[in-house]
Amino acid sequence: MEECKDINLTTINGTVFCEPYWDSLICWPRTQPNKTVIKSCPKIRGSDTSKTISKHCKEDGFWELSYINYSECFTKEVLNILYQLKRMSQKEFQIKLNIAKITRIMEITGLTLSLLALILSFALFFYFRSLRNERTRIHMNLFVAAFIMVLMKLTLIIDQLIFGYGRIQIDGPGFDNTPVLCEITYIIMEYAKSATYMWMFIEALHLHRAVAVTATKMSFNKIYLFLGWGSTSIFILIWTFTMIIESQSHCWLGYNYNPRFWIIEGPRIIILLVKEAILNRNERKFTPDSDENSQKLQRSIHEEL
Repeated sequence: MEECKDINLTTINGTVFCEPYWDSLICWPRTQPNKTVIKSCPKIRGSDTSKTISKHCKEDGFWELSYINYSECFTKEVLNILYQLKRMSQKEFQIKLNIAKITRIMEITGLTLSLLALILSFALFFYFRSLRNERTRIHMNLFVAAFIMVLMKLTLIIDQLIFGYGRIQIDGPGFDNTPVLCEITYIIMEYAKSATYMWMFIEALHLHRAVAVTATKMSFNKIYLFLGWGSTSIFILIWTFTMIIESQSHCWLGYNYNPRFWIIEGPRIIILLVKEAILNRNERKFTPDSDENSQKLQRSIHEEL
């Protein structure tokens, strides 16, 4: 913008130049007639900064168009969203917007209640020592993963509402406007989400071992820790590397609409399906005249389902 303010000469040696022009996003410098200026796409939400945008200076020293079509700068995912919005009528768009606002309020309310419930659960487990056993240790790991996921999600939403609402430029404060920190926050959130799904699977696996193995004492072993926290990091790391290499959008905007998202979403779906299959199989093993220990296991399986 400073270049647009400082350079005001439009005629040099009798040649009429196109004057510097600031379009609120990019400064187009003083340009010779019949020349085209090529600039990198601006750092705005949804923009791919590896793309370029151009503006042509005509022979008479005037810019060809005063309006710049920045749609060429947006990522494929953002363009798809914009295309869907463009097809809507004004009434339909307003209805969708109201639904989105109500959904966001419900999401914030639900996440806040979940966070408070998780904090209460931690307090109960630490206060009542009688609750500590192998199964509750799995519960604690599940709660830790869920707590991190909810905390990151709630932080991002509140940050967007405070610092990002109604802004297209990314030069302000907040997580969403800070390169690297924003991406790291999303990585942690997605990792915690995958870990939550995996610990749900481990609960089902633990119950399966209790049903299938004749020994009454089950141990919380290192395999559980590796499955819960280690195995999930493999898919997250693969997804992270592909996003770093291929995504040029600020803060990976719209990453969950990208086909690469299936690198982490696919395993989650598989984990849930396997978990449900294990629980349903275990439930069929019990009969009405099962002993007391078996009935306790059956109730645990019902709770998991």
